[in-house]
Amino acid sequence: PQQPQQPRSPVGSLVSSVTASALKDFFLELCDWAMGIGVGQNQLTINTTTPDFIFINGNLARMLMAAFRITKNTTYAHEALAWCDTFVGLQIDITTSAGSAGGYWDTGYGQLYFGDTGTAVQALALCAHQASAVYDADQEDGGHHSGQPGQQPPAHHAEQPSHQPAPVRVARYVAAIAKYWTFVTEGCVVAPPPNHTGGCGGAAANTSCSCPANHTGWHFGNTSAPGVRGAVGCGYYKQHLSVQPYTVATATTGAAAASELWGLNSSTEQTAAEPRQAPALNLTDRVGTENLALAALKALQWIAGTVHDDGEIPYIIDGEFPPAPAPSLYSWPLDTISYVTEGLLATYAWQPAAVTKAVAPSFTPTVHWLLAHQQKNGSWGVANATAEADRQRSPRVVSLCQWYYTYIKQDPAVAVAVEDFADFLVANGQAPGNPYGVRDHVITTGFVGLAAADLLLFGSTFNNIPLPGPVPL
Repeated sequence: PQQPQQPRSPVGSLVSSVTASALKDFFLELCDWAMGIGVGQNQLTINTTTPDFIFINGNLARMLMAAFRITKNTTYAHEALAWCDTFVGLQIDITTSAGSAGGYWDTGYGQLYFGDTGTAVQALALCAHQASAVYDADQEDGGHHSGQPGQQPPAHHAEQPSHQPAPVRVARYVAAIAKYWTFVTEGCVVAPPPNHTGGCGGAAANTSCSCPANHTGWHFGNTSAPGVRGAVGCGYYKQHLSVQPYTVATATTGAAAASELWGLNSSTEQTAAEPRQAPALNLTDRVGTENLALAALKALQWIAGTVHDDGEIPYIIDGEFPPAPAPSLYSWPLDTISYVTEGLLATYAWQPAAVTKAVAPSFTPTVHWLLAHQQKNGSWGVANATAEADRQRSPRVVSLCQWYYTYIKQDPAVAVAVEDFADFLVANGQAPGNPYGVRDHVITTGFVGLAAADLLLFGSTFNNIPLPGPVPL
């Protein structure tokens, strides 16, 4: 059977040692802050209107797991694993149109939405891949949380299954991702209730709630028309069933979730004590006659086919293709690029040769678009009411630049852009009243944490990307 490939070794960090030292302090201060706000319970205790949004809390958990990979401090890892345990427990079982066991999550805002769910699933996949490393670190430390002197796990961890054997966790995590993918690709017999579909089918709704027709799901597989093949729909959107292509869901679920599930099904978990095989789920034909690896590639190919000539990636939702230039409703170019970066890098990690050949050239103009739209202070996006949501999700675009320079082409202009963004984070990221909203805006905070982690150790928030080693400090 087809096996995941290993990308070639990265060329090294794009951040100077001076900036990296300051950035590491910034990043660990952010992680220490996140340790005390209830991430593990998926219930943030800070002043926020979004305490249980799974994509926000998943990004924070993923940031903490990356901190473990950077520092080997298992205190961070246990908070991330606590969130993953909570997240799996929140999965809602559903029978698919094929009679299979499926599963989905309420996003926290009362809507079944595959864009944000795919983001949360990436955090779960990182937990699945790192569970054995955390378990081993615990055993080497005599069963105690390792960390910096004086740093102790929060009190609310007392009842967490901190040292549950890695195979148990891995099996639960992989099974949950598999049930999610099965639901996305096979649909349902009875639609989820109105409180999970944004009011679809409820008394106040204008339309009835339904499942995808003809015993299908939201994924356009290999038998679909070329114009939609590989794409994934929203789930439920504006009180109606939405099966038409959505760029973000195609990236986070169609590319990233499929890639991670394939990787988990193909990889071997290895520990000092004993080799552990990730559960064999025999999912290679889950999407019709094509396997998960091809499903992920086709998702990226669909996105690549929508890229404008100047590199901007349009925010296509509910199957609506906005014209170029996009009207204000669809003016989320940075948001879109951030999420596409998630799908691109997650798939590249397992299929570097295929991604490089099939889709990488399509995203070269996108990198150039980012260079042309970077602010003088090193950030992306503008702080105004119209563009604020786009700016909040913009930090991840720097990871696309990193990937491009590291694996595709060593363009000096890209290296400068990456360094300028790192300098911006150090100078402005957490200052009182900072213009970027770190800690004040939890969406921004999570994306900043992921970007900073990969600036320090590229690949630390993804699976299977070879790590270039810690930055000299």
